[in-house]
Amino acid sequence: MTSLEIGQKSAEIARGELLKHCRSVSLSPRKVCKRIAESLDATEVKTHYDKDRGKWVYSTLMIDYAARAKAIDQAICILDLKPVERKSLEIDMAESVPERIAKVLKEVVAYAHPE
Repeated sequence: MTSLEIGQKSAEIARGELLKHCRSVSLSPRKVCKRIAESLDATEVKTHYDKDRGKWVYSTLMIDYAARAKAIDQAICILDLKPVERKSLEIDMAESVPERIAKVLKEVVAYAHPE
């Protein structure tokens, strides 16, 4: 079994355990997705105290851009819509081909599985 297969298997086991724990506290993927969907339409009311009138003043419903942006980021992560990140590798041309290949593979594995 390669280290990549071991990493994938351990990720599956960890995800299974996490889902089991989530079910025990009544947290389901459906509930999470529903809350994110609600956040995509988030609004807010701004308030301030008017000293001249001596009372609180409330604004009309306004779009809550921060909450909506966070919900969009969460939805992108869940739906796996984030574009692939490109990474460049620097290679020393004085190295032999097997050394270059080994270095490239090492960097790709380190990039794919950050610790």
